[in-house]
Amino acid sequence: RVKRTNPLIVVKPTRPPGTGPPHPGSMVCRFRSGLGILRQFPFSSALQRMTVIAKNLDEQSLVAYCKGAPETVARLCTPHSVPDDFQSVMESFTQRGYRVIGLAYREFKGSLKESDIKNVNREFVEQAMTFTGLVVLENRLQKVTTSVLHELLKAQIRLVMITGDSTLTAIQVAKESGMIGVAERVIRVKAKSPTASSKATVSWRSLREPGQLRGQRQEAPQPRCESEETKPKIHFVIDGPSLSVIEDRFPELLSKVTLYGTVFARMSPDMKTKLIKCLQNLEYVVGMCGDGANDCGALKTAHVGISLSQLEASVASPFTSKLPTIECVPILIKEGRAALVTSFCAFKYMALYSMIQYISVLILYYISSNLGNWEFLYEDLFITSAIAITMSRNKAYERLVAQRPNASLVSPQLLVSVLMHIGLCSTFQLLGFLLVQTQPWYNPWHQGAQACSSNDTFYGALAQRQRNGSGILVNMQWKISNYVNTTVFFVSVFQYITIAFVFSMGKPFRKPISTNYLFLAVLIVLYLSTLFLMLFPNTSLDMFFEFVCIPYIWRIYILLMVIAHFVLSVTLEEAVTNNHRLWNWLRRVYCPSSSLAKHKRLHQELQDDPAWPPASVSEAHRHPVQ
Repeated sequence: RVKRTNPLIVVKPTRPPGTGPPHPGSMVCRFRSGLGILRQFPFSSALQRMTVIAKNLDEQSLVAYCKGAPETVARLCTPHSVPDDFQSVMESFTQRGYRVIGLAYREFKGSLKESDIKNVNREFVEQAMTFTGLVVLENRLQKVTTSVLHELLKAQIRLVMITGDSTLTAIQVAKESGMIGVAERVIRVKAKSPTASSKATVSWRSLREPGQLRGQRQEAPQPRCESEETKPKIHFVIDGPSLSVIEDRFPELLSKVTLYGTVFARMSPDMKTKLIKCLQNLEYVVGMCGDGANDCGALKTAHVGISLSQLEASVASPFTSKLPTIECVPILIKEGRAALVTSFCAFKYMALYSMIQYISVLILYYISSNLGNWEFLYEDLFITSAIAITMSRNKAYERLVAQRPNASLVSPQLLVSVLMHIGLCSTFQLLGFLLVQTQPWYNPWHQGAQACSSNDTFYGALAQRQRNGSGILVNMQWKISNYVNTTVFFVSVFQYITIAFVFSMGKPFRKPISTNYLFLAVLIVLYLSTLFLMLFPNTSLDMFFEFVCIPYIWRIYILLMVIAHFVLSVTLEEAVTNNHRLWNWLRRVYCPSSSLAKHKRLHQELQDDPAWPPASVSEAHRHPVQ
């Protein structure tokens, strides 16, 4: 066991191998024995910096070192230590997408004793510092990032960047990743707090000359087609302090800035959470993807929070990705949509199953008949249970589409589908009920009626006479074993299978039904078993299910009705329920604008406003204090 007696955290400098001894005046020579960190002021998102107090083990002097946002560190330094070209040099790097960190230090020449370090406050340490320089870091975008963002944009999903980096760095990263197109307009929004001599102002500046992509040639803007909107797509860029001023002083602009905002830079954790709430107030469904402790509040507030880290952020986030990249986002969207569609399809199937059986019982009640016990069991257990267990195994479709599934059980599209299939099933069951009564061999209650040839047997009546000689019980048995019962049973059983097939067709949110092998096998087995019962009559099975013997030609007629119902069901489902263009047209014609989401109504209003956005190349638009 090592007993730690020295409270210092010692950091020793290194030099590349093969180099000679350090020059006597170099920094490495000054810190030959290393630096001992005595106290640390951790990084704060609100302050945008961190500081440590260290001890030079060679000279036994105390020094404070600070790193953070360059503009923040520069304000802590003495004016003569900050170079005159500080701002231009910093912007030259940030405009090219580099991350820039400012460095500063302060030597305590007797003004701070080692015994007072624990009690000294941060404000005393972080003042009158000497600016050291800039650290420029290049954080390249991963290849998967650009492809994922392109997939989300193609699916018409709005993308917003919320970052703590500088505004210019964030703009360039947004351009490199494809969030901001080459020919699209970028407006930087800047708000200033009121002072003793001036009021709060908001300035709007159009960025006409974007920075070059790192290592790439800037492409020429693409010409717009005449069929496109008169206004080009607009992206607002704003930082956290400006957003706070707008929230406090110009609340009427907050929703508009949020609607058009694409890049939000220098955002603190609280501002990230407030921005998520603003988007939710515009009736967006907000998903947040983050990987740090600063994102916990926003991840918890969003409708869907995805943590890319398994540390602090995973505690507040409902979803934690095993992948350290944003490729989990489209996967989650596709899986969520597939799960929603599958749930609604299962609901529709169970509703149709209940209504089909309800219609069958009503028809049979009309002639004082009913389904037999084994007929009920065949429908409920053998058919419906097998279908309900396997129909939800369709996986998500591999491509993310712009179309969105219905999010309500009482949506017109879902109700029309259910009512349409109820009417179709009722029509064919009534058709079988009416047509069977027009057949020359039909005789509703005569026990000795023979609808088949002389070699066939009327299984239900014969079985009942063999079991019981009482005339009353034979008549009761006749209420189940009759022509209408047999006809309606076969028509309704095929309807269960057809509806399951129609509601399980895959695209655009689920893979085709052919990929759900277990469900497909269940449908084939059910179809074949029911066809065998109908087309190949067997004495034992007919006695078991209490069928009557019907002519073979009538069985063919029933099969033709089943095929016609299948064709009409598939055609109507594709032509009406899954016709995205039809429903979009109906919404535009019959749905008032008040029924649209709040962000869509606001977007329409601003599109019709010729004075929006209030920005031009030569002048800035300012709003008076409200």
